[in-house]
Amino acid sequence: MNKGRSTRFYRSQVKAFTLLEITLAMLISAIVLGIAYSAFSIVTKSLTRFEKRNEALATLNRLDELLRKDFYRSDYIGVDSLGIRFVRDSTKVIRYCLIPHFLIRKFDRVDSFPVEIPSFTPSFEGTELQAEEISGHSREDFRVDGLSVKVLLDSDTIPYRYTKVYSAQDLIHR
Repeated sequence: MNKGRSTRFYRSQVKAFTLLEITLAMLISAIVLGIAYSAFSIVTKSLTRFEKRNEALATLNRLDELLRKDFYRSDYIGVDSLGIRFVRDSTKVIRYCLIPHFLIRKFDRVDSFPVEIPSFTPSFEGTELQAEEISGHSREDFRVDGLSVKVLLDSDTIPYRYTKVYSAQDLIHR
């Protein structure tokens, strides 16, 4: 009787995958994982670029907001060899200094804006003030009623224009 059981055991087949089927499954899994990794890498790089550009745009928006506010609220705007300054209530002075790769705003605290500014052109009554005019006068500054700024963001140049309307009284007092 023992003999009958053992022959039945050897004759029954165990259900399993062949070596070829397992190899094919591993190959397909590797291809799917490779595609998933590539897609994840592309999405991660795209997100990083988006976040970097978004941060740069937020910086530009903040700078634009401050410049507009300073132009609007100031009683006097002057430009000298150090930069542009805004005077409010004859005591509060806000100064913007342009250095390579940065625009610095000095007031109660110092704000730095990491922006590339290829063009920073002040003007008065429609006449642009040239850098040679400004740098030739060390202490004297020139009244400004307009400022044209071009900011470089990636490979795009973004123009900004700010204007100040002086009252006759403001012009007489200076």
